[in-house]
Amino acid sequence: MSERRRPRPHRDPRARRDEGGFTLIELMVAMTVFSVMLVGFTLLLNASLKAYRFARARTIAESLASGEIDKARSVSWTNLGLVNGNPPGTLVGEEDVLVGASKLHVSRKVELVDDNIPTYGYGTGANYKKVVVTVSSAAMTVPVVYETIVAPPTQPSLYSANVEASVFDTCRLGTSGGVFPGATVTIANGPSATRSDVTNSSGVVRFAALKPTNTSAPGNFYDVSATATGWQMLEPLTASTLHFALDPGNTAQPQMELYKPATVNVHLVDMIGQPVTSDYSLNATNWLGASMPAVNGRSATGTVVLPTFGTASFVPCKSYTFTATSLGYTTQNPAPVPIQITGYPDTTTLDVTVRIPIPARTTTTFHLVDSVTNAPLAGVSGVVKNLTNTLEPDLTFTTAADGSATLQLLPYSFRVTTTGPVGYFGGSFDYTVAIPTGNTAPAPADQTLALVPVQYTDVVVTTKDSTGAVMGGITVVADAGTQGTTTFTTDPTTGQATVRLPQATLTLKVTSPPTAYQPYSSTFTVTATTLTRDVTLALTGAVTISTRSAATAALVPSVDVVATNTATNAVTTISSGSTGSVSTFLLPGRYTLAVANPPTGYGTVAATTVDVPSGAFSTTLNLPLPDVVFTARNTVSNAAIGSISLTYTQTAGGTATGTVVLAANGLATVKLAPGTYKVDFAGDTSYKVGTTTATITGTNAETIALPLEPKTTTVVVQFQVDKSSGSSRSWSFNLTGPSGTVTVSHTATNTPSGNYTLVPGTYTISNPSYPGSSSCRTFDVSSITVTTAKTYKITCVPE
Repeated sequence: MSERRRPRPHRDPRARRDEGGFTLIELMVAMTVFSVMLVGFTLLLNASLKAYRFARARTIAESLASGEIDKARSVSWTNLGLVNGNPPGTLVGEEDVLVGASKLHVSRKVELVDDNIPTYGYGTGANYKKVVVTVSSAAMTVPVVYETIVAPPTQPSLYSANVEASVFDTCRLGTSGGVFPGATVTIANGPSATRSDVTNSSGVVRFAALKPTNTSAPGNFYDVSATATGWQMLEPLTASTLHFALDPGNTAQPQMELYKPATVNVHLVDMIGQPVTSDYSLNATNWLGASMPAVNGRSATGTVVLPTFGTASFVPCKSYTFTATSLGYTTQNPAPVPIQITGYPDTTTLDVTVRIPIPARTTTTFHLVDSVTNAPLAGVSGVVKNLTNTLEPDLTFTTAADGSATLQLLPYSFRVTTTGPVGYFGGSFDYTVAIPTGNTAPAPADQTLALVPVQYTDVVVTTKDSTGAVMGGITVVADAGTQGTTTFTTDPTTGQATVRLPQATLTLKVTSPPTAYQPYSSTFTVTATTLTRDVTLALTGAVTISTRSAATAALVPSVDVVATNTATNAVTTISSGSTGSVSTFLLPGRYTLAVANPPTGYGTVAATTVDVPSGAFSTTLNLPLPDVVFTARNTVSNAAIGSISLTYTQTAGGTATGTVVLAANGLATVKLAPGTYKVDFAGDTSYKVGTTTATITGTNAETIALPLEPKTTTVVVQFQVDKSSGSSRSWSFNLTGPSGTVTVSHTATNTPSGNYTLVPGTYTISNPSYPGSSSCRTFDVSSITVTTAKTYKITCVPE
């Protein structure tokens, strides 16, 4: 019986999927959905964490700011301000603070608040103080700002004063108002302490609650100034605007200007705009008419950089006038130049062109050639001198390989002088540059200059003495100028040397001859036929010069003796050396010997004429002691006292003693060595004993004056007025002298007067009176010297 097979059931493909799991596509879709959800969750988590950190940082900042406000409110009114701030106080303006692990930056600001007082109608400028605390950190994008108003414990003083200072930019005053925010303004020197503050966005800073001036020392004035890095303050025309007094309740409003100093590049050019490279003198005058010191120099580019206006600075937007001179030419009618700098204040450099009317230069090329072969000469040096305008500096050149040298020359006459090369004679050529037409550059010009080559000749040079005898071993120099110098030494035995010399005029010199021979120098022209030349050395005179004291004959060292040759006026100064005696050589001839400056203690030496022969010669100059003048003077009348004897004793510098007799004029001259002297007078019937001390330095004609006091003894004298004719008349006159003023009178002519008791001495006559005769009004003398008891006669002089 065969087995019957059961048929397989039909299955849906979807049933197999349910039983077998997800397909690959379904898995990818599921993973994508999951990733999107995960990213969203991550972003949400990050945002939540960031918000948490920001909220935490802001909470810390707000707590810190609140605490800082509380601290500020606890500070006394006087100390509520910033250190070195406006108003001043004890708070620190900026600092970093750590709160746990968080670092925060705290900024404090204190400013005065003005509130008008109704009763008085004006504000004190300091009714309240506003405190602003700003806290920031890296964790916050917006800082925390807390502020509070603090009132003073009492009503603000009605007697304080205010300053409202404004700062402007000098170069922007006429355009945008020129306000200068961020400038530091300082007020100082008044009765209130120095304060500094920074201008606000309007360029203004206010200083309130200032003590009025004249209330305490110094207290007479306040001074304000403004500064900013890289800027300078413009000095006001009126200094009092920044140096002022403040009355109670007054508000001063000083204004200041700041500018960035400018540097001016002055370009000096000639008529056609070429740089002026010659010597210049540059001047500038500012808008106020002040001038800076002249700037002198020379520039290869013609540009002069002026970093300052003398000791001041250049102010942008102000006008300056620049003038310059060079080669005798001066800027014509310069106009003021305003310093208007593009890009200011970032750029502070201005270029100014100053035209000096120097004529245009011509490009001139000199060609140096051999006069025989016409071949170019390289390496030839030369000098070009302006013969027309001597202010033009000399130009120098050296020819190139093709023998040329190119120069820029003014339209003047020039002299070209060459100095080489060796083997050629130097040349001198005159050359004139044509004057250009208008202001256009002239066409280049060429000029050929020919140099003559040098020929040479063998010359036998022999050195001899003045007797004709041969002198060997002598060094001779043959100086041919630009053709070089030849030095040679003659043979020790024959005195000869054969030397090749250029055919030119040269100088043969012996600068170091043997002892007792003169140096030799003589011009010598060498030609093609010159074969020999003698060099003859002349003898000198051996001279011994001694300088001695005329008083003691001792040698005096280190005296300069001047020897002047009477024929040539040649001067030779010879020192007598450390011993006072020196041996030297002079050329034979007649000389005048003199001492230039006698040593201290000696007088002038008379000049001596001597003849110096070829052999030995000796001379001595005696140095006299200087003249000393003795004199004696009356201490009462200051008249000279004559015919008396004085004694002197040397107390320092020596032991000299002696007696001097004064002549009738009260003078006597004695030669004395330098030193200190004591001078005595023994006294006589007219004068008391006298003494004095004097120091003689050695200068000629010094004076020793001895004052002598007259004795108080008196003499009885009479006076007689003589007149040739006439009857008796009364006469009188005044005598003024040692006895004072005495009136002498009498009633008769030609007879003595009564007695008068006088101290001896000189008396002057004044107020003569002879009323009885109109023809006799004066006397023949104006003074009388009273010495002894006698009658002194005076003659009336008719008119």
